[in-house]
Amino acid sequence: MDSQPQQPAHDVALHTRRAMFLLFGLVLAVFGISITFDFVNWDDPWYIHRNPLVQSWSFQNLYGICTETVTRNFAPLTIFSYLIDHSLWGKWAGGYHLTNVLLHGINAVLVFLLVRQITTRHVFALVVAMLFAIHPIQIESVVWISARKGLLSSTFILLSLLCWLKRERTSQDELSGTILFVLALMCKASAVVVPGIVFVYDIFVRRRSFADSLARQFVSGLLAIWFILLTAGSQNSQTGGIRHHLGLNKLEILGIDAVLMWKYIGMLLWPTDLAILYDPAIQGIGLAIAISVFAWGMIAVWIWKTRKSQPLILFASLSALALMFPVLNFFPLTTLMNDRYLYLPCIAFFALMVAAVEYVYHLGVAGALSQRSPRIVELSGLPLKRSAAAHEIVIHYFIENLVFIWNRVNFILIRKLQN
Repeated sequence: MDSQPQQPAHDVALHTRRAMFLLFGLVLAVFGISITFDFVNWDDPWYIHRNPLVQSWSFQNLYGICTETVTRNFAPLTIFSYLIDHSLWGKWAGGYHLTNVLLHGINAVLVFLLVRQITTRHVFALVVAMLFAIHPIQIESVVWISARKGLLSSTFILLSLLCWLKRERTSQDELSGTILFVLALMCKASAVVVPGIVFVYDIFVRRRSFADSLARQFVSGLLAIWFILLTAGSQNSQTGGIRHHLGLNKLEILGIDAVLMWKYIGMLLWPTDLAILYDPAIQGIGLAIAISVFAWGMIAVWIWKTRKSQPLILFASLSALALMFPVLNFFPLTTLMNDRYLYLPCIAFFALMVAAVEYVYHLGVAGALSQRSPRIVELSGLPLKRSAAAHEIVIHYFIENLVFIWNRVNFILIRKLQN
C-alpha cells in the first residue's frame, strides 16, 4: 500500500468525478432492483408501520425522536430519516429502499475518497471501493430497510474519518470530525469505536506520541463513553435471533469469535452460502478454536513485527478489529453472526486483499523475469505494471466470475427476506 507520485490537480479532479460516477452506477445497477421490493416483517413494522414517531412532523413526534428509543435503540437521526421518507413516499416501500441505495452509493464514494487519502493511490482506492460497493455481503445492509441505521451511521463515520485521518490536520478538521462523529453516534451507537481508530492512526501512521494522540481523542472518547452508558444492555433483551450463546463466559466467546472471524473471511472471499440467520456451532469446536487462536496469534506477531515498515497493514487490521468489536458479543447480542456486521469492516479486508494480490503478483512476475533477465526487472517499470495487472486480476474475479454468484445470492436472500 505504498504511495504514488502526485498528479496535477485538474487530473485528480477529473479522475475523482469519473470514479464517483462509476461507483454510483455500479450501486444503482446492482441494488436498483430493490425499489420494487416491499417491506418485510422483520423490524420494519416497529421502525415504520407501527412507529407513531414517523407519521407526522408534530412537536410531540420530533421531541420523541430526540428522546425515545425504538426497538431498544437510541438512534434519533435514523428515525428522523424514516420521518422524511414517510413524508416523501408514504407507505411506498420503494422510496425507503431508494434512500438505502443512495446512502450506499454515497458510502462507496466516501470509501474511495478515504482509502485514496490514506494511501494516495487512486486506482487502488477505486478497486477497494468497487468491492465494497457491489459485494454480495452488502445485500442485507442495503436491501433491508431496517438496516438504515448502519448505512446512515457509516456515512457520518466515513466523513469523520476523512476529517481525522490526515497526516496533518487543522483545528477545523478536529472540530468537523467531532461534529460528524456525534452525528454518527445519533444514527447507531456502534460508532463509539471511531476514536479508537483515529488513535491507532495517530500512533502508528502519523507517529505521534501516546500522550498527544490520547489528548486529541479526549472529547470524542468522553462522548463515546456516554453513548455506551446510554445504550448499555439495550440489545440484551431484544427478541428474535438465535441466542444459544448468551450464557457463555467472555473467554468462551473469545474462542468462538476466533473461529467466526475465519468464517467471515470465507464469506468475503467466496460468498456462496450467505443467509439471513446463522446458527454457528458453539459446542464441540475445541480443536477449531485452538487452531484459529494459534493462526490469529501468528498473524498478529507478523503484523506487529512489520508495523514500522508497513504501518498501514497494522492500521487496517486494527481498524477492522475495532469496527467488529461491538458485534463480537463481549456485550451480548441476540445473534453471533450477521452479514451486516461486515458492512464497514470489509473495507479494511478488501484493502489488505488487494495489497496481497499486488504483492503475490509482484513476486511471481519478478521471479519469472529475473530468471530470464535481471535487467528486464530493472528496466520494465515493474511496480507500476504489476499494480495495474494485480488490480485487473481482482476486478476480473469479482466482475466476471462473481456475476453468477451475485445473481444467485441476491434472489435467494431477497426471497428469504420477503417470507
